[in-house]
Amino acid sequence: MTAWRSRIRAGLLGAVACGLTCAAFALSPLEKRAPPSPNTSAPVQTPKTPQRIVSLSPHLTELVFAAGAGEQLVGVTRYSDYPAEAQRLPVLGDAFALNLEAIQALKPSLILMWRSGTPERQRNAVKKLAEGLGATVVENEIRTVEDMAATLRQIGQLA
Repeated sequence: MTAWRSRIRAGLLGAVACGLTCAAFALSPLEKRAPPSPNTSAPVQTPKTPQRIVSLSPHLTELVFAAGAGEQLVGVTRYSDYPAEAQRLPVLGDAFALNLEAIQALKPSLILMWRSGTPERQRNAVKKLAEGLGATVVENEIRTVEDMAATLRQIGQLA
């Protein structure tokens, strides 16, 4: 029964992600678009292609895999259970209790973080850690379908 549910979940998530991405791309050439969400990530430049990515949110973990960068992912947070490959990665805590020492030990070059899902204190600690590592931190906030497509593109470009 579990395998059956897993296959259905994978199929549904894939179909939803594909549909949302297609819808966002289809809408992109329109001249009169809604303004971007106030917290949409600005373009980020990294000095080189990140070889080691840490995702500090389950939805960002899924988007890293969807963007084809799953092999570069070296650490995730609790509840990052999709796809199955994510379950084999080191768990670095959750939004409220991140293990900064474990993140540092992984030596990430890119850290993906959920802006509204991670308390400011934790975000600041991660930024300070990243500064010491020479890593890039991308804070993300998805509020619309366009934001999801933009995030997927951004992760693909960064990776």
